Amino acid sequence: MEGSLHPASPLVFDCLVYLLNQRQRVVGRDELVSAVWGRVDVADQQVRQLIQRARQAVGDDAKSQQTIRTVPGGGYRWVMPVEIAESPDGPPPPVEGTRDVSAPPPSHHPDAPGVAEAAAPSPAVTAQAASDMPVRSIRAHARLRALAILGGLLLLAAAAFYGALRTKQAAPAQTSAGPGMARAVVVLPLKVTGPSDAAWIRLGAMDLIAQRLRSIGMPVPPSDSIVSAVHATGDPDTPEGLAMLRDTLGAATLVQGTAVKSAGGWTLSLQAVSAGGQRNTAQAERADAIEAARDATDLLLAALGEVAPRDEHERDGLDRLIQRARAALLANQLDAARTILAGAPEEQRSDPRLRVLAAQIDQRAGRRAEAEATLLALLDDPAASAVPETRADALTALGYLELNRNDCAAAERRFDAALLALEDRRGSRYGSVLSVRGSVRACLGRPEEAVRDLSAAGPLLDAAGDRLGRANLDNHFGTIELYRGRPAQAVTYLQSARATHQSFGSVDGTRRDLSLLCIALSELLRWPEALDAGEALWALHERGDDAGALYSAAGLRARILVRTGRHREAEALLDRVEAAHPTERASPYAVAFHEARAELAWAHGDARRTIAAIDEAWKILPPEKMSDDEDLLTILLRQRASLSLGQAPDDAGAGRQPGTAGETIPIPLLLARAERESHLQRLDEAEASFREAMKAAETRDVPAMTVLAADAYARWLLTRGRADDARATAGRITPWAERDFDSAALQVAIFHAAGQADAWREALNRAGATAGERTLPAQLTQPPVP
Repeated sequence: MEGSLHPASPLVFDCLVYLLNQRQRVVGRDELVSAVWGRVDVADQQVRQLIQRARQAVGDDAKSQQTIRTVPGGGYRWVMPVEIAESPDGPPPPVEGTRDVSAPPPSHHPDAPGVAEAAAPSPAVTAQAASDMPVRSIRAHARLRALAILGGLLLLAAAAFYGALRTKQAAPAQTSAGPGMARAVVVLPLKVTGPSDAAWIRLGAMDLIAQRLRSIGMPVPPSDSIVSAVHATGDPDTPEGLAMLRDTLGAATLVQGTAVKSAGGWTLSLQAVSAGGQRNTAQAERADAIEAARDATDLLLAALGEVAPRDEHERDGLDRLIQRARAALLANQLDAARTILAGAPEEQRSDPRLRVLAAQIDQRAGRRAEAEATLLALLDDPAASAVPETRADALTALGYLELNRNDCAAAERRFDAALLALEDRRGSRYGSVLSVRGSVRACLGRPEEAVRDLSAAGPLLDAAGDRLGRANLDNHFGTIELYRGRPAQAVTYLQSARATHQSFGSVDGTRRDLSLLCIALSELLRWPEALDAGEALWALHERGDDAGALYSAAGLRARILVRTGRHREAEALLDRVEAAHPTERASPYAVAFHEARAELAWAHGDARRTIAAIDEAWKILPPEKMSDDEDLLTILLRQRASLSLGQAPDDAGAGRQPGTAGETIPIPLLLARAERESHLQRLDEAEASFREAMKAAETRDVPAMTVLAADAYARWLLTRGRADDARATAGRITPWAERDFDSAALQVAIFHAAGQADAWREALNRAGATAGERTLPAQLTQPPVP
């Protein structure tokens, strides 16, 4: 009946709240499960029933999907267009967990990191005009808006929504701020009028202002995100440029400023402009630019009804020097940043802030050994490591260095320690470390813990208005899906992350997204898209100066080129990179490079070069440390090369067993075992392993692995004279024969053996369309004997 309430269970209600708050993007199945149930060990049937009940609660169904849409291979998404408006009776009252940001922040912090603490509300600034300050926490407002919206939705007469939600028939407006994400306060680079040696103030003062606003709980995105966005969107002076920046960063308030040198020192002027056009201004004049920036910021906070933070450090010359070096680092002027730090007086060079900054500069420049030595020395210094933020920054940087060495276990220990060191467990810094720890736990084969970390990190990044952090989080979700053998779901996350990284002009972020997309799209046999991703990745790396990363990009792209029959192009690419940087062949980044060399050599029929290339890859990543199919495939390939030379089969991977209950042996290892047993004439054992591989392929439903297993098993069956069984096995990969050469080539062999001339001819044409420089055995190109 119209106007009557519709009851909803807590699970249904939480599901609706989460999908509504995350409505701008697809929510992965595991992410939704973790948000609603608090764990990931939930059966698919339970998830489907929950979605069904959630749809029923808002008058939707599986056929129309007008509110909650199922995204094939991706998850679920709220698609009903919405517009948020204040209730006619005024803003909602405060609820537990909110605070007035004009009051001092809470002094109590949890003693240990955890999901519950990580997900707690963060103080933040709302999207209201600045003149409406003081304001409540944006996360509390988001929660109340969700409650109001769902209260309206659960009325059967949902058309009105009591003013809290107005649905629109037109297409929904596109916004860059993620649902549930605090509308950010964005501090732009300052305009500086003064001597040439004061250019650092443009970013240095910007970063200081942002830090002061952030320290009282305002959702201010990281300064490097702002610099990237300004670089990507162009001149922020024009109305169009400011509008694009506001959209890219999800900004409710833009803070612009000028710094002008005069005879009396520096005059620094700030202006905060809300989305509605309301303005608050402040101005300060001091002999020193940094002092002027601090005073102007505090005056602006007062105009906004806020209390300025107490300084943690004395306003001394070292403060100014560090601010200048940070400005150079933000601008990626690494030599300038290093020179600035070198100008510190001898007695100040032991300051922990300066030492961490020096290590960050070295790390970004690729001087990883120097960065590590600095960070380890700092941690060994009791006085330096006693500062929580400094210790956390050092441990986080060391964690990334461990990842560079492919040591996920060591990286996790570093990130664990960083989380323990941080006192503020409600900010984006904590969320960022949680996010990367989640991806590391996926690498270690603990997906449930990984999803919990990422799900806890999301609200923290959203509350801080950190859209770049959210993009990194999506990248980590994509990483987890790849580790779990779910490339289709990974692509959804990675494409979302790539779109945001590109809008910010984040080259490093886009590189990470494209690297994983190359793998995921290859596993899905989506070769045109994989080629595009590989080309885009190479275009980004080719302009860079990190030779190790160049090897990785070349390897990923060359592997796609080999698998699409573009052998000469792949070989030229690999040769060019190796000739330019021969000393990087042993770099941790060069694994994919050597794997591509091996696949190319095998495609050319050169077994010895295949073995040599794989041995180079194994020097960097030995078989016992491998976890994903792309790497494990080298075990199968090397064994095939050895057998073709009349050598004994390899033992690598022979004793590999599942690590946990319910875990299956990877498909490449099952096939290697089957072919080894066949070589030893243990045919029953061989067939059992082939069938186990096919069963695993059906369970995982990854096209590349299904083709690999079916191709190996069907060809083995043909050699045993079991044409009917071979044809049935080959039928499993028919859907990909139009776009994948190996699938089409297997059909050619099957129909040729069966003497089916018409079917053979069609298969031959399909294989020819996808062959590139690859060829079929000569006997298969001759018409079959009926």
